[in-house]
Amino acid sequence: MYFKTMQKYILPVRSPLKIAASVLIVIAAAATDIHSQSGRPSRLSSALVLPAGFISYNVREGYRKYDDVKEPEHVGRNNMFMFGTAGGKRFALKNPRLRIQSALEFGRGSIDEEIYEDAVQYTNGLYDDVIVHNSLLTIGIQTELHLLFPVNPRHCYFLSIGPNVGWNIFTTTYKTGMGIEVTKPNRVDNTGFGLNLGAGMEYFLNKKNAVSVGYNLRIWRPVAYNDLSIFPMGVDYKELFFTNMLQVQILFPPSRAARSTNNSLKKRSHNP
Repeated sequence: MYFKTMQKYILPVRSPLKIAASVLIVIAAAATDIHSQSGRPSRLSSALVLPAGFISYNVREGYRKYDDVKEPEHVGRNNMFMFGTAGGKRFALKNPRLRIQSALEFGRGSIDEEIYEDAVQYTNGLYDDVIVHNSLLTIGIQTELHLLFPVNPRHCYFLSIGPNVGWNIFTTTYKTGMGIEVTKPNRVDNTGFGLNLGAGMEYFLNKKNAVSVGYNLRIWRPVAYNDLSIFPMGVDYKELFFTNMLQVQILFPPSRAARSTNNSLKKRSHNP
């Protein structure tokens, strides 16, 4: 099902852009509609986001692209859990219902891909399986535009959309059931882009701190390399990840006094 979705919507790239454009239109329309309402940006719209943790379930769709073949070959892959952390900053905009969040993100996950039964024999005559173990380390920057739906001064819902760019390290290791490496790890580095769509809620824990809980759907391509397992010249191999991410963020908004001072300085700079 995911591969058919990828072929129909993701590979042409046009449809994700259409989805992003549609969400941006909705955000722009909503923001324009509520911009007439008076009010100042929430203190949470200028908060530090540190620390933040997330867990994600990644649906992986691999495919090989052969020369002179129109349709790519689908390669089934095992889905992967990833864990990570992030830290960043929020930036308030003139419209009190909009803000930007940018964060540096670290994530890691691994999965056993294939098992070859009785593939190696020890000196004592016993046989053992060989396991193909894949791991992914990603370091990236995620930037989002948030549309806010305040409930009261302490509680707010939001929608989010934005791109991410990351440096991804994909490593394949062949090891026995006892954990002994049969070959040296094969490491592939790749830089890729992705699209994030999400929603969440946030509320003040006390006068100084707040918490945010959110869900993100990310569509990205962290794996891409020349696959030499079939032909000596190799074929292009890529993996698309459909990432379902749950993240918790601890927010440190500026104090009311600090925000008042900043607003006064801004007014003085505009009125010398």
